[in-house]
Amino acid sequence: MNNLTVNINGDVHITVPIQKKQPPSAVVGVVELECDRNTEINFDFFNIDPDFDEDAYDDSEFYVLYAVPGEAAVTMKLIDALERMQSRGHCDRVGIVPTHDLLMAYDSEAIYTESGERYLTGPAIVFFAPYKTLFHITADDAHTVSRILDERTVFLKNGDACVSAYIL
Repeated sequence: MNNLTVNINGDVHITVPIQKKQPPSAVVGVVELECDRNTEINFDFFNIDPDFDEDAYDDSEFYVLYAVPGEAAVTMKLIDALERMQSRGHCDRVGIVPTHDLLMAYDSEAIYTESGERYLTGPAIVFFAPYKTLFHITADDAHTVSRILDERTVFLKNGDACVSAYIL
């Protein structure tokens, strides 16, 4: 709650509750992640519980990098990244960012394979989670990963249709 003090013929103290923005119910809960092929990653879920108590924990306020092929990557809270990702599919896979040690979560159905090369055609959430604990992504890491993803962005063409993708 925030406090608001108003002077009306003397001092009056009024406490006004602030309405908390509730995330979509589909985002709240445990977002399970399956490890990408041929990788051993010690991170398998996000816990999203904005109304958590002292016995639980909540990952929703951690800052991550939200990246979409062909667009500029943006740093935001995990809950906001999951809401955006929900509008483009879902988040069910975790892998390692190419040529870097951060992790990225994405939709397994957004992977396209051609001649042994794998491409991610959908959004990704890039995050830092050593020892299975989520931490805020640093500005340096966000900048480095943005540059790496920009360098690994290609355009896949099928007839007249052209899609941006990251080379994995």
